[in-house]
Amino acid sequence: MKFVYFQRERVDKKEISGATIINYTKSIKLFCKMADLPIPWKKITRGPPRGKKYADDRIPTLAELKKLIEYPDRRIKAIVNTMVSSGIRVGAWDYLRWSHIRPIEKNEQVIAAKIIIYAGEDDEYFSFISPSAWEELSSWMKYRETSGESINNDSYVMRDLWDTRVAQGRGLVTVPKKLTSLGVKRLMERAIWAPGLRTKLEPGKKRHPFQANHSLRKSFKTRCEIAGIQPSKNNPLHVFAQENNKSKKLKELNQIFGKNVSPFGLRLFPSNQIIDSRDWFEYSIQPFIYVPESLYQIRIVYRNKNFKQSDFFLERN
Repeated sequence: MKFVYFQRERVDKKEISGATIINYTKSIKLFCKMADLPIPWKKITRGPPRGKKYADDRIPTLAELKKLIEYPDRRIKAIVNTMVSSGIRVGAWDYLRWSHIRPIEKNEQVIAAKIIIYAGEDDEYFSFISPSAWEELSSWMKYRETSGESINNDSYVMRDLWDTRVAQGRGLVTVPKKLTSLGVKRLMERAIWAPGLRTKLEPGKKRHPFQANHSLRKSFKTRCEIAGIQPSKNNPLHVFAQENNKSKKLKELNQIFGKNVSPFGLRLFPSNQIIDSRDWFEYSIQPFIYVPESLYQIRIVYRNKNFKQSDFFLERN
């Protein structure tokens, strides 16, 4: 109790936020639980103030984004355009390989590109990037290839730089080293500080106007909402979503996430059958995020002696 009251005094002094106290008590609560210590947590947790569920920052403006991509590093345009148009987290760069990004064409023009995030992991999902993001990524990969690197499907999308002036400089073009999410984070921070988009905080302030990396994901979400991207009544999955919204399990998820959630797509496969067995198949349909009312991605996968998979898009007339 003394610890909680001490931390609450720090909140009153604006040294920490209410959410910080909650994070402190979570670790202590886990320790007591593992040690089988009977603590009246309901009484204790009634005292601390509740923290905000949102950060007190904003998204970067278009002018700031344009200034950001002027940073003299060939990778910055591809990174910024990809993160802004897909909404991926900075940690996704640890898994992103060239085979995970494929263009989507219509009338012989690239209208978008599909990107698989966290490929091979339990939380794998896919998103889409804009044509400009695809162009920047393609340009970056072509530059690497023309410089002497052997590019293939397993090549990481982001790598270290190499010295183009001498044969034996810092880094070798023929020996690529993956640029980790930490490297992307540091690159973004340098790109923000260099043109003066970020300056030293004034006394009493603890947060910059916008975050270095997560602001791009926040920008993606904001601009989707501004564009009116939300469940549409014309969507063929609308009825399916309405019925699922009545389920008890979805109501439980609403409580867990603290807001109402809805299914975004449909996935079907044989019941009581081992995944990837000889006769296993999968059918999925999901709205295309940029035009969910008129374009849907359909994926059909079935396995027999020869593995076959088909991805195509269906346009609503």
